Amino acid sequence: MAYVLGAMWLSAFTIIGIINTSLVMILNQTLKVETTIMLQYACTACMTLIYKKITTLLTDKKYQKDKQYQEYEIKQWQFAFAGFLLLIAAFTHLQGIKMTSMPYNSVMMLSIPFFVTILSGVILKENISSSIIQVTLGLIGVIIAMLPNLITMKVDSSFKIGTLLLVISVLAYSLLDVLIKYTLNKKIEQTNTFFYVSAYASIFASIFILIKSLWKYMMYNQLPAVYYLTNTHIFLIFVVGIGNVCALLCVFKAYENIEISKIQPFKYIELPISYFIGKYFFGNISFPVFWPGLAIMFFASIYNAYTEMQISDNHKKIDI
Repeated sequence: MAYVLGAMWLSAFTIIGIINTSLVMILNQTLKVETTIMLQYACTACMTLIYKKITTLLTDKKYQKDKQYQEYEIKQWQFAFAGFLLLIAAFTHLQGIKMTSMPYNSVMMLSIPFFVTILSGVILKENISSSIIQVTLGLIGVIIAMLPNLITMKVDSSFKIGTLLLVISVLAYSLLDVLIKYTLNKKIEQTNTFFYVSAYASIFASIFILIKSLWKYMMYNQLPAVYYLTNTHIFLIFVVGIGNVCALLCVFKAYENIEISKIQPFKYIELPISYFIGKYFFGNISFPVFWPGLAIMFFASIYNAYTEMQISDNHKKIDI
């Protein structure tokens, strides 16, 4: 049951993440990437505080008193590191999309399950023997889907840089996933993790904007550009902030009662959804071998579900 619920929560997180990325791409058409990151994560931190206040009011006081959290096990510098990692992941991700395309980005992001599985084995000491085959199959699917773009990378330096940025983003997001599971293992209150990581990401983005502006002024005597937020900007940032909180809730629920390596292949549902959004909303065309790559990833997801259910049935027989 925990496996099924984990897969459902992770699927919900993936869908919300795709929608949020699409909205952020709209913001990036008129705002700088770093400005978008600063505003969206500042909004996420505020939405987290509101969510925490509402849940505190709705939750039984006795339950709140009995629930103990080991907050001393996570230091502020660790939250700051996670926030910096989120900034790196988001910045390279959004810049990579601008230099490549939405479908290409989606294919690259689907290599995350492989790296999360490896990192969960190394850092969290999880048993990844039942998942490594599925995520390796998924990685093969990713490579197949990317083959036609190797020619583009040879002739387009911008596309090559975009690919490098997406690789950095994949590694940063993978490590961030493992850190989220680490906080769950340490029984850290979810809303505290949401708030601190989002707040630090926004603060670091602000520092980056300041340093960039000072450097441009000192080197080129160029004043920073002034951006005026329209009602559309404010609305989209508000929606993205709420979406981020919902996505974080989903990923925490997904990882709460199950090892993260066990449900990673369910992230492969991102590809058909991103394909639809990229093609019909942003005008990006899919790759010639998109569907063969998708077929391999889909098989990896089905194979993962089958093996985990077999393991679950074996455990039940042993318990009987």
